[in-house]
Amino acid sequence: LPMNSLFIINYDQQWTSIRYMQECEGVRPDITSVNLSMMSYLWWESKRFLYDKIVFPGTHYTRGNTIPWINGGFTFSEFINANVNQYNENIFIGGKLNYDDPQYDEKYEEIPHGLVRRIVN
Repeated sequence: LPMNSLFIINYDQQWTSIRYMQECEGVRPDITSVNLSMMSYLWWESKRFLYDKIVFPGTHYTRGNTIPWINGGFTFSEFINANVNQYNENIFIGGKLNYDDPQYDEKYEEIPHGLVRRIVN
């Protein structure tokens, strides 16, 4: 991945492998990796401080137009919108989204990039 990229992971094997390489082996500390599924829990709000480079547009990741969303959650498209200027075209995803997100599908495209996909506007 390019330097200083955001890597959103929603696949357990990728997550554990990447976290091990970054935390234990010191490989690619410039990459900010975050687990999409973990962002879907209410307790996630208390962990956001660990990711000072990421903008979180709400308390946790959820499906749009639902009670959790109305109560402060955010959709994937809202998350990408909040971070696209900072990371430019250096946002990547591994795995699939937890929820359908029509706004994301309309605005962004995923381009294969090795074993992951680059999110482009």
